[in-house]
Order: sequence, then C-alpha cells, then structure tokens
Amino acid sequence: MMDMIRWLFVWVGYIAYVVVLNLGVHTTGQMSIADQMALPLGTHTWFALWCTLGLAIPAFIRLSHGYPKSFVALTTAICTLAWLSMGMRYAPIIQIGPLNETIIDWISDGLNLASIVALGMAAWRSSGDDSR
Repeated sequence: MMDMIRWLFVWVGYIAYVVVLNLGVHTTGQMSIADQMALPLGTHTWFALWCTLGLAIPAFIRLSHGYPKSFVALTTAICTLAWLSMGMRYAPIIQIGPLNETIIDWISDGLNLASIVALGMAAWRSSGDDSR
C-alpha cells in the first residue's frame, strides 16, 4: 500500500513538473521582446524552460517501466514530437527537413491513437490472463 502511495506522489510530482514548465514555456514564448528582456535570462528564458521540459521525456521512460513497452515507446514519441513542435513555434523555425509544425501535429495525433490502441490491447490481454 505504501508503495502505491509513493508512486502516486511521484506521478503527481511529475505531472506538476510538466504542467508548470509547459505553462512557463508558453507564457514566456508569447511575451513581447521588451517584456522578455525583463526576465532573468532575457529572450532565452523560454528556451531554458523548453530544454528543462525536455528532461521530462527520460523521466517519463523511467517512471513508466511497469507499462507495456509499445505504449511507452509510442507515448515517448508523442511527447518528443510535442516538445519539438513547441520549440519550433517559439524559435521560430518553420520547417525541419520535410516536417513542419502541421505535419508533426498530424503524426502526433496518429501516434496518440496508436498508443491508446496499444494500451487497450495490453489491458485486454492482461484481463484474459486473470480468467485462466
């Protein structure tokens, strides 16, 4: 029971970390240059927050060790694409090779659907194991 409570607190802390940094990147990225200059890192504040947010991806992999590998791989790809898309929006970078922000969002949507299917399949398989 204590292990479950500890994992609950770890996941709540992880989600809070991601939400706070996400809000920070969006808030500072949308500020005018004059307003950004008043921040501690000036116009690079959003970039520092964005890089720190990127550290959440390996943390997610570490925290997800009990989930199906297909779900973790797909969700990691989704998080990485969302992180890349956010960086492109505020950099501003219009295109990276054949990928632009719209195409990255489409790929991310497809991977979201695939990860839900993978999680559903894993849950269906595990429910079948209990009935034996």
